[in-house]
Amino acid sequence: MTRLPYEDLPAGLGLTIHRIVQEGLTNAVRHAAPAHCRVAVDADGQEVRIEVTDDGRRSPASGPSVKSTAWSGCASA
Repeated sequence: MTRLPYEDLPAGLGLTIHRIVQEGLTNAVRHAAPAHCRVAVDADGQEVRIEVTDDGRRSPASGPSVKSTAWSGCASA
């Protein structure tokens, strides 16, 4: 994925990305109590990839450790 400068994203998409990252971090802290979190956001004009990973605990009920990735389409402004 070729990185698109933040300034080139359509109006409103930056706030949406911010809110998705905020929710991902909130969930990680609330449910996994990590010592570290990592956020990666990549956009290429067609899609946005948001990845939030952590080193927190996993409960047996949550199943195997998985990485959550959110995809969102980008519309031309």
